[in-house]
Amino acid sequence: MSDLNEVVALKNGSKAPLAAVEIITLVLRRMKNGDLDQIQALIDFVDCVRDGKPLSEKSQKIILSYGLMEAPGVVHDNTRNILLSATVGEGLMLQLVSPYA
Repeated sequence: MSDLNEVVALKNGSKAPLAAVEIITLVLRRMKNGDLDQIQALIDFVDCVRDGKPLSEKSQKIILSYGLMEAPGVVHDNTRNILLSATVGEGLMLQLVSPYA
């Protein structure tokens, strides 16, 4: 079994604790496989992190409920790096991939 305290390399060149990568990746998958509001919130969140686009109030509420933001508008560096490493594409063509380098 892997040591969850281990620090792993991500595709975007950053490093994060294995536990954080596993948990955040699971949450992203759950959102991607969720209802239309969850899928739209994930798309909006990726656009926010990648391009600085503002989140709608509805999407922000969903993102906060999943614990992907520390507070409105505040994304932890590990979450940001994992999200950037685990997503490719845009909009409805957004895909989740392995974030590991």
